[in-house]
Amino acid sequence: MSATLRRPTALTRVLQVTLPASFALHQLVVNIQIWNSVSSQDRPSWIPTFVFFLLISCLLAFGSFRRWTWIFWVFLILVGLGAAGDVLDFFGRGPNGILYTSSIVLLRPVLFGACIYSLIRYGPWAQTKEPSTSSTEPFPSGGPDQSFPRITRC
Repeated sequence: MSATLRRPTALTRVLQVTLPASFALHQLVVNIQIWNSVSSQDRPSWIPTFVFFLLISCLLAFGSFRRWTWIFWVFLILVGLGAAGDVLDFFGRGPNGILYTSSIVLLRPVLFGACIYSLIRYGPWAQTKEPSTSSTEPFPSGGPDQSFPRITRC
């Protein structure tokens, strides 16, 4: 079985940077909205939730830069659901705010389209598959060198 290498394309770096950045931006906006809507005496109870989502954002960013395939699928699902929800929310209730509407509602459908395009054209994280030039088999010719005498047991 021949091994294949995944080589990054020009779209790989764009996805690696924009997907975690859009997720972090969305988390920041949502956390600010929650923080402002919660009374001052209930705010300490929300701190573990904010820390949890901060850790999730860090894990997704780290996995993005390591090009972990399962992180791509998580981003694809999160961005797809977020894009659908933002578009339905925008047309259903109207914009909640100019900054939030212009940056997130327009960004996530574009990112979802870029993810789908890269997945169809190249694969996860927009990486091309190339055959490996180095052999992983100990004997590339199919067996040990025939010039050495064969030792057999009696």
